[in-house]
Amino acid sequence: MRIAVCDDEPVCVRALSGILPQLLPKASIRSYHSGEMLLSDRECRLFDVVFLDIAMPGMDGFETAGRLRLLNDKQILVFVTTLEDQMPRGFDYDASDYIIKPATEEHLSRLLERIQKKIAKNRPPDVEIKTVNNTMVHISPADICFLEYKAGHRIQVTTASQVYEYIGRIDDAEKMYAPMGFVRIHRAFVVNMTYMWIIENDSVTLTNGVKIPVSRSRLQQLKERYRAFRKENSNA
Repeated sequence: MRIAVCDDEPVCVRALSGILPQLLPKASIRSYHSGEMLLSDRECRLFDVVFLDIAMPGMDGFETAGRLRLLNDKQILVFVTTLEDQMPRGFDYDASDYIIKPATEEHLSRLLERIQKKIAKNRPPDVEIKTVNNTMVHISPADICFLEYKAGHRIQVTTASQVYEYIGRIDDAEKMYAPMGFVRIHRAFVVNMTYMWIIENDSVTLTNGVKIPVSRSRLQQLKERYRAFRKENSNA
């Protein structure tokens, strides 16, 4: 699970960032001290969950939530506040819940249990891969950035944190992952559209900065597929 904590008060950031790893040891957690700082991260739309302080100087939590919704309307938003009278406004942004400061481990535990169930319900099941090292691994398609065909009929699977290889055909990978938001952009590459950041005439830059070549013959299809994907997954 990928989590962002956005609060202008360092003590609140430390409190949440201290409790969350205890409850979710495998989660990836990033901290931000303003809405502007969060939105300037080109991976901001990739977070599964965003904890947002409401009362922040400059761009407040509601404005930040509105901009996040334009990028990813399936992201789970949790407002963190001392202002209980502001809570009803959060439903305008489809907030999943509120946390009244200071956050407690008991409240967070119950909240994260609900969130995990919601994420599991909406995510496709893990894929099972037998690697070239003869080990079986289970990977969530949502964590895969791209697949690349290598010499020797090897398919390299690159996630945000690891790389795996298995024996297979890129044509089969394309058919398997296409319903999950992946697109073939080159004879050797199948890419998860969630991670696309910039599409150019000869390449795609991912949110992690990796640049992947695009075949001229596949460029128009890529643009059409990506427009449809963005329309389906955002309010833009």
